[in-house]
Parts: sequence; C-alpha cells; structure tokens
Amino acid sequence: MKQYNNKEAKKIITDTDDSLLLRKLEEYLEYYPNDIITTRYYLNKLLRTNNFEKYKSYVNERLERRIVNMDLRNYLIIKKFSILLNLGEYQEAYNLYKEENYVLSKSISKINVIECYLLKKCNIPFNGEERYIYNQIFDYNEEIALNYVINRHQKNNDKTSIFNDNCNVNDLFYFVKDNINDENARFTDFIFKKYIFRYEGIGVNQEGKKANFIKVICLRDNNEIITMYPICESEVCDMEVVVDLTPIVENTYTNKLVKRSESQVEKFIKKFGYR
Repeated sequence: MKQYNNKEAKKIITDTDDSLLLRKLEEYLEYYPNDIITTRYYLNKLLRTNNFEKYKSYVNERLERRIVNMDLRNYLIIKKFSILLNLGEYQEAYNLYKEENYVLSKSISKINVIECYLLKKCNIPFNGEERYIYNQIFDYNEEIALNYVINRHQKNNDKTSIFNDNCNVNDLFYFVKDNINDENARFTDFIFKKYIFRYEGIGVNQEGKKANFIKVICLRDNNEIITMYPICESEVCDMEVVVDLTPIVENTYTNKLVKRSESQVEKFIKKFGYR
C-alpha cells in the first residue's frame, strides 16, 4: 500500500478553516497512516490549536496499531513523551522513559536532565552525580544561580558568551527576573522554557561579536532562572517573542540598571486602567 499521496496532502493543507482542516487531515491519515510528513503537520496543528488531549489520543491510537515505518514509530514515541510532559502527567512520562529508553535517549539531547526532572516530579530519590543543573532541579537556590551566571558568563571565559565588564550582573539578574512574563515564553528541550530580551550592547558572544540580546532559561513550571547569557541577533529565531529591556542610562555610566521610561500608551493605561 502506498504510504502517502503528496498531491492530496498539499490540497488539504491549503484549507484555512482549522476545524475543517483537522477533519480532512484525520480522514487522509486513515488512508495513509504511515505518511510521517503529514502526521507531523497534523500533530503540530493540534498543538497550535491547543488540542492537547486529542493530540495524546491520536498518538496513543497510532502506537497501538502495527506501524511499518519505524521512523514514524520512533517519532510518535517522542511526541507522546513530549505531550505527557506538557500535560503534567509525569508518572506516565517516566514509565514511558523506562520502557522506551533506547529510542528517547538516542533522539533527545540532555535526556539525563529530563530524567532528573521526572524523578523530582515523581518523588523518587536521585542518586546521580553532583551537577549544577541536577541540584537546581531538586532544590533551587537563587544565589547559586546568580553565582553560576557570574562565574560562567562574566569572568574571563573564552568558551562562552560574556556580559560586558561594566555590566552589573547582579542587578541585571533581578532586573530580568522582574520582567519575565509567561506570555513571552517559548518551550524548548521538553522541560525548559526560554525568554529572549533585547538589551543593547550587553556583551559579546563566544566569537567576540557584539551581542544585543539575552537568552534566559527557566524550568517549564516556574520562572526561576537557571541561566542567562548574551546572544547575537543571528541566534534569535524569527518566531521568538522579543521584549526590549534596553535601559535609559545617564550620560556618565553609573553601573546602575534603570528601566526605560514609560511610553505614552503605558501612561494612558496606567492612568485610565485600560488593558
């Protein structure tokens, strides 16, 4: 049996009505269940329309059937693992990790960190090596996080991007934390979320190029900063939500971070309470 029909699939995805598009995709995948490209499109569409339970249900149903295409099977296992984490079903995610360890370990970077996270969520003791990220997952300490950022991204280090010498990283750390908003988060690496802030001239990247952005990494279920560091514009994805935090400073640099002045729109909202 043919595994896909490119002409038919391309015709379907031109539909702009989400509900109609999803129904047509489901009908198509009944005929061509091993079409991995259309399966990816369908699952991504379910995510973008917040159909998480339908996403999980579809993946489970497909995995219960006989799948000829092993690439598709492995892809669905990874997607199941991802949606279980998204839904906070940590015990089931941990069970899947144990059952499909080979597939997940081969396909997902930092899988040991994800395992540590699942152990924490399932109240299972962690007996692994002492590492910064493992310790922060099990018992977060803000002072340790701040020192980690300073030691890794401000002191002379030719292996990572660094903040400028005249940057007060201590103040910057809390300045960034105060401006974190879940609406601007982008999830990555299964258990982390990242934020991108614009901050003019904040540092240089590993190659010594001027960096005008800060990448901030937090665990997905809170806004505690795991790390943050300068990046260049070329490292910012077109789909990233970028928040401009470039401060207004005095003519003579005081090493004091000052938030930008309010815009006319912000003053209007503050005065009249509109949102």
